[in-house]
Amino acid sequence: MSKDGYRMPAKPFTDKHKELFPYLAQGMNYAEIARALGITPMSVRQHVDRMMDIAKCTELAELETFCKQQIDGKTT
Repeated sequence: MSKDGYRMPAKPFTDKHKELFPYLAQGMNYAEIARALGITPMSVRQHVDRMMDIAKCTELAELETFCKQQIDGKTT
């Protein structure tokens, strides 16, 4: 577990997951992210659900914080 309380992912994030980091870090909703990436909101939801599993987050707000930290380089 990192010093911020998040477990380090057991499985790596895919490139598509990493593409969502900045959008989630900004708190964008599924429809906004879908428009920005040219995919459906359901696809965004599926990616986010998988990301939450990988990052061991139970709430979307936790994942948003995790993504911010990844972008800022505060965790490895």
